Amino acid sequence: MPKRTADIEALLSRSIDLHQRIAKEYQVSLDKRMIPADLRLDVKHMLESLRSVLDYLAHDIREAHCPSAGHEDRFYFPILSDRTAFDRRMSQWFPDLRTACPDLWDSYGLKTQAAT
Repeated sequence: MPKRTADIEALLSRSIDLHQRIAKEYQVSLDKRMIPADLRLDVKHMLESLRSVLDYLAHDIREAHCPSAGHEDRFYFPILSDRTAFDRRMSQWFPDLRTACPDLWDSYGLKTQAAT
């Protein structure tokens, strides 16, 4: 599978541009004491783009470091409500990551949790 680098870079660039526009419009909305619907949609679109970046990275990581992961499984970058759920999902969706790429596993902050 090809890496999604170009898509990730495009999404990040678009998110940066959108963030700059949001920051300007937000300052104006503070003076008016009202956040317009268009500004709320811009925030939504920026966050969706950033979520897509995380999902693309998750796919690249899994393809590169988790050979025993099922190819038919649907998965996403795990954004969950608590640490226990996150750890459980990481182990389920990214099998072998801990041993195949310990630096990456540790960057998720799982090192101390996994050691206990």
